[in-house]
Amino acid sequence: MLSQITSDISIMYKKNGTVINYTCDTKITEQQINKNYEAIKQKCIYRITQLFTNHQNREYLKSQILETILTVSTDNETDDLEEIATNVLLNMIAKSSTNFKNVSIIKKNRARNATASIRFSY
Repeated sequence: MLSQITSDISIMYKKNGTVINYTCDTKITEQQINKNYEAIKQKCIYRITQLFTNHQNREYLKSQILETILTVSTDNETDDLEEIATNVLLNMIAKSSTNFKNVSIIKKNRARNATASIRFSY
Protein backbone atom coordinates (compact mmCIF):
# COMPACT_ATOMS: atom_id res chain seq x y z
CA MET A 1 0.00 0.00 0.00
CA LEU A 2 1.09 3.56 -0.62
CA SER A 3 0.32 6.37 1.83
CA GLN A 4 0.92 10.01 0.97
CA ILE A 5 1.90 11.31 4.40
CA THR A 6 2.74 14.93 3.59
CA SER A 7 2.85 16.83 0.32
CA ASP A 8 6.41 15.62 -0.25
CA ILE A 9 6.73 12.33 1.65
CA SER A 10 5.06 9.02 0.92
CA ILE A 11 5.64 5.52 2.27
CA MET A 12 5.00 2.13 0.77
CA TYR A 13 4.30 -0.78 3.10
CA LYS A 14 2.81 -4.25 3.22
CA LYS A 15 -0.41 -5.07 5.06
CA ASN A 16 1.60 -6.86 7.75
CA GLY A 17 3.24 -3.54 8.67
CA THR A 18 6.56 -4.02 6.91
CA VAL A 19 7.83 -0.73 5.47
CA ILE A 20 9.20 -1.14 1.94
CA ASN A 21 10.36 2.40 1.17
CA TYR A 22 10.08 6.12 1.75
CA THR A 23 9.88 8.54 -1.16
CA CYS A 24 10.83 12.16 -0.67
CA ASP A 25 9.73 14.53 -3.44
CA THR A 26 12.54 17.07 -3.86
CA LYS A 27 10.76 19.32 -6.39
CA ILE A 28 14.10 19.76 -8.18
CA THR A 29 15.70 18.03 -11.15
CA GLU A 30 17.97 15.00 -11.05
CA GLN A 31 20.87 17.19 -12.16
CA GLN A 32 20.29 19.58 -9.24
CA ILE A 33 20.10 16.64 -6.84
CA ASN A 34 23.39 15.27 -8.11
CA LYS A 35 25.13 18.62 -7.55
CA ASN A 36 24.15 18.69 -3.86
CA TYR A 37 23.40 15.03 -3.30
CA GLU A 38 24.49 14.64 0.35
CA ALA A 39 22.79 17.84 1.52
CA ILE A 40 19.52 17.00 -0.24
CA LYS A 41 19.60 13.41 1.00
CA GLN A 42 20.14 14.61 4.58
CA LYS A 43 17.28 17.11 4.23
CA CYS A 44 14.95 14.29 3.15
CA ILE A 45 16.09 12.06 6.02
CA TYR A 46 15.46 14.92 8.44
CA ARG A 47 11.93 15.48 7.09
CA ILE A 48 11.15 11.77 7.34
CA THR A 49 12.46 11.42 10.90
CA GLN A 50 10.45 14.48 11.94
CA LEU A 51 7.33 12.41 11.21
CA PHE A 52 7.83 10.45 14.40
CA THR A 53 9.75 12.77 16.73
CA ASN A 54 6.89 13.44 19.12
CA HIS A 55 3.51 12.06 20.09
CA GLN A 56 1.52 14.57 18.01
CA ASN A 57 3.53 13.81 14.86
CA ARG A 58 3.20 10.05 15.41
CA GLU A 59 -0.56 10.35 15.89
CA TYR A 60 -0.86 12.34 12.65
CA LEU A 61 1.29 9.79 10.83
CA LYS A 62 -0.81 6.92 12.18
CA SER A 63 -4.02 8.67 11.10
CA GLN A 64 -2.66 9.11 7.55
CA ILE A 65 -1.73 5.43 7.38
CA LEU A 66 -5.12 4.40 8.79
CA GLU A 67 -6.91 6.59 6.26
CA THR A 68 -5.08 4.87 3.41
CA ILE A 69 -5.83 1.41 4.78
CA LEU A 70 -9.52 2.27 5.13
CA THR A 71 -9.59 3.65 1.58
CA VAL A 72 -7.93 0.68 -0.12
CA SER A 73 -9.25 -2.12 2.09
CA THR A 74 -11.42 -4.37 -0.04
CA ASP A 75 -11.97 -7.38 2.20
CA ASN A 76 -15.09 -7.43 4.29
CA GLU A 77 -13.39 -8.94 7.32
CA THR A 78 -11.03 -5.96 7.61
CA ASP A 79 -8.28 -7.11 9.94
CA ASP A 80 -7.69 -4.91 12.94
CA LEU A 81 -6.87 -1.75 10.98
CA GLU A 82 -5.58 0.05 14.09
CA GLU A 83 -3.12 -2.79 14.60
CA ILE A 84 -1.89 -2.61 11.01
CA ALA A 85 -1.37 1.17 11.29
CA THR A 86 0.44 0.72 14.61
CA ASN A 87 2.69 -1.98 13.12
CA VAL A 88 3.60 0.30 10.19
CA LEU A 89 4.39 3.13 12.58
CA LEU A 90 6.52 0.91 14.83
CA ASN A 91 8.30 -0.47 11.78
CA MET A 92 9.05 3.08 10.57
CA ILE A 93 10.47 4.07 13.96
CA ALA A 94 12.61 0.92 14.09
CA LYS A 95 13.96 1.50 10.59
CA SER A 96 14.70 5.17 11.26
CA SER A 97 17.93 4.09 12.94
CA THR A 98 19.17 1.95 10.05
CA ASN A 99 20.96 4.77 8.27
CA PHE A 100 18.51 4.97 5.35
CA LYS A 101 20.43 2.67 3.02
CA ASN A 102 19.59 1.75 -0.58
CA VAL A 103 19.08 5.30 -1.79
CA SER A 104 17.98 5.93 -5.37
CA ILE A 105 16.92 8.95 -7.40
CA ILE A 106 13.58 8.50 -9.20
CA LYS A 107 12.63 10.76 -12.09
CA LYS A 108 8.91 11.49 -12.45
CA ASN A 109 9.04 11.22 -16.23
CA ARG A 110 11.52 11.14 -19.09
CA ALA A 111 11.46 14.86 -19.81
CA ARG A 112 14.88 16.47 -19.54
CA ASN A 113 13.98 18.89 -16.74
CA ALA A 114 11.59 16.59 -14.90
CA THR A 115 11.67 16.79 -11.12
CA ALA A 116 12.96 13.82 -9.19
CA SER A 117 12.44 12.13 -5.85
CA ILE A 118 14.79 10.35 -3.51
CA ARG A 119 13.72 6.86 -2.43
CA PHE A 120 15.02 4.93 0.56
CA SER A 121 14.32 1.20 0.18
CA TYR A 122 14.58 -1.66 2.67
